[in-house]
Amino acid sequence: MAIASAADDRITVVTRDKGQKGDTGTAGLDGQGFNGVRQSLLDAPLCRLFTPNKLVDTLAGSLTATRATTATYVDRYGVVKTAAIDEMREESEGWLIEGASTNLLTYSEDFGNPAWVKAGATVAADATAAPDGAITADTITSTATSFARVQQAISLAGGNSYTLSFFAKSGNTNFVHSTLDLPGVATTRFYANLDTLETDADIGLGSNTIAASAESLANGWVRVSAKINIDPANTGTYNIFFGPANALSGFVDVGDFVYLWGAQLEALPFSTSYIPTTTAAATRAADVVTASGENNTMRITDSFSIVTSFKIIGYNDLNRICEFAGSGDIQTRVFSSSTGVFFTSTGNSNLFAQNYTQGQNYTYCVTVEKESSEIRQYLNGVGDNDNPAVNAATTNSIPDELRFGSSGAGNFLFGHLKDFRIYDLALNADEAAYLAGVK
Repeated sequence: MAIASAADDRITVVTRDKGQKGDTGTAGLDGQGFNGVRQSLLDAPLCRLFTPNKLVDTLAGSLTATRATTATYVDRYGVVKTAAIDEMREESEGWLIEGASTNLLTYSEDFGNPAWVKAGATVAADATAAPDGAITADTITSTATSFARVQQAISLAGGNSYTLSFFAKSGNTNFVHSTLDLPGVATTRFYANLDTLETDADIGLGSNTIAASAESLANGWVRVSAKINIDPANTGTYNIFFGPANALSGFVDVGDFVYLWGAQLEALPFSTSYIPTTTAAATRAADVVTASGENNTMRITDSFSIVTSFKIIGYNDLNRICEFAGSGDIQTRVFSSSTGVFFTSTGNSNLFAQNYTQGQNYTYCVTVEKESSEIRQYLNGVGDNDNPAVNAATTNSIPDELRFGSSGAGNFLFGHLKDFRIYDLALNADEAAYLAGVK
């Protein structure tokens, strides 16, 4: 056996060649595109919050979260959980922040209750484990070949948007249907395949419009939802149907059954977290999340960067991602509109040209350079910054409060924050792309 000695020729292994990819068979790294990243500065933000599994990472003082009611959420494993009053909720997409909403349907988990009229169907109460693990889900079984259903009557106003949602699980059929029916005037129906998550919608009468979707959860459960735009002429008392089906846009066979739980109707153009009800409609209060501005933010006249990862569930009214308040005046805001992202600072209003899509995850970065007063913005590392806006900030005060996901009293995000950072320097384009995970 040969034994190496100090006299032997040394073998040199190239581990990295600056800016180049290492040779095949070595531990070389591709450094292209990272030369502009100042890693030590990125690792030392002035403030960082909402990291996965950790609500506060770097913050002077404390983060305050209030909500006057309990609220549900779906954990990373697809199970419905209930958070206590003032407890924040983490889902797989990030920390959930919502405004108030009301479930207009009663007995949302009890289809056997007389509030639900049965038509061509029977109900077996508490037949299986619901999405939250409790044995509270009901079986709905058809006794006729028409639209077998349980139904509840409710008054809806024309000209408004509503979202109907419910949880369903396959029985001996993997299809469900739901309908909003204003007798003789407007019938709007949608279907879902609980295996493929395919949905279909049709309008039998009237001019209401509908758009349906389905989302898979744990243990075979699916949350089905549909946005319905009520025609201004179609105010009235609607019957809300739920039941089994045997195909998309098809009738049911006798004996077909599915499991149902958690029926919800909201006066919003999107569905929010599930709100359980019994004898009356119930309201989930809004999430209000704040922190002190002192030692967590910079002066608006200084160089700074804001970086946040977010997902928008639905747009309501210039929903806030974050804002900094001070001296009786809102100095800095990051908005989400129906299509894009705004940054404002003491009167500046700059719409970022690249739009986003609701329901997808994004990383947004805005930078302000003190010396040049230039404002640059990036979405998922991409910026349209050939002609950057100019910061017109004149106040030198320190923001009193950071607000996340609202103005404190309105403009709620209805979405998720996965990461949030403030830097007391202007990041460059490489750093914006790096933090977005695209380089």
